[in-house]
Parts: sequence; structure tokens; C-alpha cells
Amino acid sequence: MEKGWEVLGACVGDSGCCRRAGVVFLFPDVLLWFFGGRKPLSEVLTYLGVIAGGIILLGNLLATERRNRLTDANNRLIEKNTRLMEKGQLDTRFKDAAMLLGNDSTMLAGIYALNQVGIDASSIASQKDYARVVKEILCGIIRENSDPDVRKKPAIVFQTIVDVLFRNDSWETYKDYETDLCESNLRGISLSRVHLEGADLYDVHLEGANLRGAHLEKANLYKAHLEGVVLNEAHLEKACLCEAHLEGANLMKAYLEGVDLRWAHLEGAILIDAHLEGAYVSGTILDKAP
Repeated sequence: MEKGWEVLGACVGDSGCCRRAGVVFLFPDVLLWFFGGRKPLSEVLTYLGVIAGGIILLGNLLATERRNRLTDANNRLIEKNTRLMEKGQLDTRFKDAAMLLGNDSTMLAGIYALNQVGIDASSIASQKDYARVVKEILCGIIRENSDPDVRKKPAIVFQTIVDVLFRNDSWETYKDYETDLCESNLRGISLSRVHLEGADLYDVHLEGANLRGAHLEKANLYKAHLEGVVLNEAHLEKACLCEAHLEGANLMKAYLEGVDLRWAHLEGAILIDAHLEGAYVSGTILDKAP
């Protein structure tokens, strides 16, 4: 066998190319020497093939890992650019919608435009705060344009805000943010099946409003004016109705478990089949209540 390698060495000569070829062909001699000459050439070449395959596999793994790192970096860059683009678009839309609110003739369009900004932003984790701002602005419009005896804006403006924030499919967009409608004038506004859970409705004017099936759990209705309201099947569990005016209100089948009715005025109110388990009624005025 050694003679065969010598012949091969003589054949490859001294040229650069031949020297490189000689290295390749003489490498088995090294392996033969390593294995002490106890292994046949075929088995040595098998080991060599396994080693070469392992090297190629390792190289492929390293190349794949590098490609994956580059892909991840590109994806992060694309995501960042997308967020910046989305924020820029939302900023522009928000400003345009806010400008529409400044004119009575375009106020309704501004309300719907702001609502859509809030809805779209809620699906983007980094832009969800838009929904909170939209809710604060729209609730502020109701508060700032409310006097006890008169509204400074048409009823349709108040109704539209109530619908987009608390009743339409979009109400879930805003449910996690505080609702401040203190001292608002919502007389005659349709509030059936609205979601005002936990809302601050201190001293609110709701005379004659339709609140059938409304969700007012844990709402603050301290000193609220609810004379003649329709509250059939409304949910008022654990709500605060201290000193509230409910004269002539229809509370048939209303859910009033745990409600605080201390010093509330219920003269002439209809309480047929109302759920009053655990309600606080100390000082409640029930004269004429059936």
C-alpha cells in the first residue's frame, strides 16, 4: 500500500495544483498512520466521508442560523417602520377628526371619525391609548355642553356620542377606560342597553330617559336625577343611588342586588318584581311606591 501512495505522489508532481491534489490524496496516509495501519483504506475513506459530511452539515447549520438572524433583524425593522407609519397615519386622522368637532355642521362627522380612529388604534398594541383619549374627548363634549336646564348642543350630538361609546358594537373598544359624565344633561336620551358599568354619573340629569336593560353595575349615581326613567330589567347591582331622585321611575324586574338606596327618593316608583336582595335602604323615601 505504501508503494501505491509513493507512485501516486510521483504522478502528481510539484506543481501548485498537483501539490494541492497531493495533499488530498496523501490525507488518507495520515489517517492510516493515525489508525496505526490497522484499518483498510476503504474503512478510512468511510470515516473521512463521515467527517466531511459532518463538516458540511455544521456549515449548513451555521449558514442557516446566520440567515435566520438576518431575517429576524429585517422583520424587526419592517415591524418598526410599520408601527411608525401606522402612528403617523393615526396622528393625521386624529387631527383631521378633531378639527371637524370645532364646527357644528361637521361635528357628527368628527364624532364618527374619532370613533373609527379609536377602533383602529385598539387593534395595535402600541397605539391603544388613542381609544382612551377619544373617550375622554367625547365625554368631555357632553359634560362641557350640559347645563341643568338646557343642552348647548343638539340632542343628536349627545345621542351619537352615547351610541358610539356605550351601545354600538364599538363599546368594547372603550370599556376598560373610565367614564366621567358627572353633572351631564342626558334628559330624554335613549340609553337602553347601554354599557355604563362603573361610570361616574354624579348629579346627572336623566329625567325621562329610557334605560331599559341598561348595564349600570357599580355606577356612581349619587344625587342623580332619574325621575320618570324607564329602568325595566336594568342592571344596577352594587350601584350607588344615595339621595338619587327616582320619583315615578319604572324599576320593574330591575336588578338592584346590593344597591345603595340610602336616602333615595322612590315616591311613586314601580318596584314590581325588582331584585332588592342585600340592598341598603336606610332612610329611603318610599311613600306612594307600590
